[in-house]
Amino acid sequence: MLQILLESNEKYSLAEQAQIGIEGGATWLILRCNGLEDSEIRELAHELVPLCRENGTILTFEGRPDMARELGVHGLLLRRDEKPEQMRIDLGPEAIIGAETEDVARILALDKADIDYIAMTTRNPSEIIAEVRKANSTIPFVALGDYSINDAGRLLFAGYNGVCTGRPVFEADDPVQYVKDFLAALS
Repeated sequence: MLQILLESNEKYSLAEQAQIGIEGGATWLILRCNGLEDSEIRELAHELVPLCRENGTILTFEGRPDMARELGVHGLLLRRDEKPEQMRIDLGPEAIIGAETEDVARILALDKADIDYIAMTTRNPSEIIAEVRKANSTIPFVALGDYSINDAGRLLFAGYNGVCTGRPVFEADDPVQYVKDFLAALS
């Protein structure tokens, strides 16, 4: 699984980044909402939501559960200080909810609370994932960071089920081909 993180950069607009991800074959986009005003998020959603629906692409927000609820996106990726259990209650069972944490006890509790995946920024996830698997949890893990194609094999070997990245994609000479190659490296 490859999640494309859409965040402001000088080369491509957020809508252009979404189009690149979709053209490359990504089926999951995450809009980083930090620093965006409500009006900007609404304007983007008017472009991104129909684009994602037309292409069968999942669209989630990083943070901003209020806007995710209002705009009807697929779900949220919640940072460490946010409460995913409450979001499950608020958004319902069909919402896709990811949570960022590296605490094994917290991961196991989130799995029981029907959280869909765990995002981690650690470069050494093997021990955490092994402990979670030892407790018979099958919750998926996603590597969150500026990972490149060259990291794919190492991340899969460490136990990750997928990668969430953005900057390396949009710095590539041909970002559409880069997404295609990244997906191939993860399969």
